[in-house]
Amino acid sequence: DDVLIILREHVLPEDFVVVKYDVDEPSSATSGFSMEWGFLADLINSEELGLVDELFIELHFYYKQIKWGKKSYGTHSMKQALDLMLQLRECGFPVHAWQ
Repeated sequence: DDVLIILREHVLPEDFVVVKYDVDEPSSATSGFSMEWGFLADLINSEELGLVDELFIELHFYYKQIKWGKKSYGTHSMKQALDLMLQLRECGFPVHAWQ
């Protein structure tokens, strides 16, 4: 099931919810590792965001200059990952980088 559906159907506002989201295997149906970025966009724009108290996420990115990651990680950069984390924190959302 989709994480947002699970939150909607099984979580109450008074519950303390921690979500750890990490996709380590690419899927042709989800455009590879960019699935994590899509999930964050969906979560941020959903009512279910209010049900999550803490979010741990590993955002995969490719950093050509130091040969970090794989090209299959998509077109997202390290700067985009850090900027996204900072923007979420500045909005008061408790998000943390997972390894």
